[in-house]
Amino acid sequence: MSRVLSGSRTGSIQPDAPRPSILSKDCLRPFIEAALAYQATAFDEDEPIDGGDLLEWFALWRVAAREALVAMDNAGRRTAQSQEQCQ
Repeated sequence: MSRVLSGSRTGSIQPDAPRPSILSKDCLRPFIEAALAYQATAFDEDEPIDGGDLLEWFALWRVAAREALVAMDNAGRRTAQSQEQCQ
């Protein structure tokens, strides 16, 4: 079972959700938006947030963000290699 972050206002985690293709820096925007959206109302209104839920969400967010960066690096290397071959 894969677990990824949703873009919902609560920042919930959805099992078996499809992972987006990471091709550019623009694809990092959803990760930033997810971080800002997670329990946004509670943060904005200084309400209590369950620490266990926050820790679980952040751990999964961190893994997804790392995978996005690796995918971007790999895409950049492939682009550089194909440009070298064309010259």
